Amino acid sequence: MPEQLQQFLQERRVAISRTTPHNPKGNDQCERYNGIIWKTVHFTALNNGCSINSWENLLPVALYAIRSLLCTDANATPHERVLPFQRQSSMGASLPSWLSRSDTVFLR
Repeated sequence: MPEQLQQFLQERRVAISRTTPHNPKGNDQCERYNGIIWKTVHFTALNNGCSINSWENLLPVALYAIRSLLCTDANATPHERVLPFQRQSSMGASLPSWLSRSDTVFLR
């Protein structure tokens, strides 16, 4: 791993681990998150009446949805915890649609 990348990750307190290539069980956390992303893309396709074959077009919307979820432990979204600027959707909105509605929002 290049020294600059290693320093960058250490400054941000990102844990570095090495896994065996082509062994999903060796990197459970990453594979679990990949599953979350895939499920979100799948539900985005169903919600918009699109084919899953156009997943590349749906990926930005799905990632925006994931980054907008509130983590109750940290009382912040993943975007707020990692990036120093306010998030924007592809439509220019900075708040997720479920948070900008005037009716009651139920959180689990």
